[in-house]
Amino acid sequence: IVAPMHYSRTGHSATLLSNGKVLVIGGRQDVSELYDPLTNKWEEVGKVVLASGHNNAVILSNEKFLLLVHDIIGYTYNPGWELYSLENLESVCWGKFKRLISDPVVVKIDDNRVLFSGCYEFIEEYSLYTAANLSQLYDLTLTDVKVRSTPDIIPNDFSLSCYPNPFNGSTNITFELSSLQWVSLKVFSIIGTEIITIYSGELSGGRHTFKCEMNNFSSGVYFVKMYSQKQTKLIKIILQK
Repeated sequence: IVAPMHYSRTGHSATLLSNGKVLVIGGRQDVSELYDPLTNKWEEVGKVVLASGHNNAVILSNEKFLLLVHDIIGYTYNPGWELYSLENLESVCWGKFKRLISDPVVVKIDDNRVLFSGCYEFIEEYSLYTAANLSQLYDLTLTDVKVRSTPDIIPNDFSLSCYPNPFNGSTNITFELSSLQWVSLKVFSIIGTEIITIYSGELSGGRHTFKCEMNNFSSGVYFVKMYSQKQTKLIKIILQK
């Protein structure tokens, strides 16, 4: 019978180390624990900051470090990455992501680089849980401990608007592009279900307006989300009949 951990956990990571011990991190606890199968005992080791919630764990740099990719499913709203030393059993550094993501697919490229993408996110101030066009690369060799991520995807010259809003039956969706690029314009229900694709394809730079017909839908709150190669934006619209 394996001895119980000192702390109750959910959504934690468990990593088998080369010495046969198991390192457990996260799961609503900032204290990490190390299990020794020879003695059937747990010991408390270094605390973590962001990685106290739900984690993906990847061993890097010839087993010197453990990269923890923390997402919003944890009990904090601070998704990000944290580097943990497997030599000293303590947190080295951490950084937050610019967007509120969850469920990223984490892939180890080589002994120093990890790609995480294919995630979901909460958009702006709205509680809309939807797919995210986001990929980020962690590279241990860039500096001592640095992360390389995608730049802010909403430039200052970008705008998305709806008029009239509230509306009865149909409304006009207007946005601006800085250059020729691929664009997808969609409508989602309040629970995040995609219900209309207004446009999907290439558009030139400048102002564009599309008519959104919603005569066959019930009154309520909906969301318009615009994706492009450089940015994304979401606005709330209200259908009143």
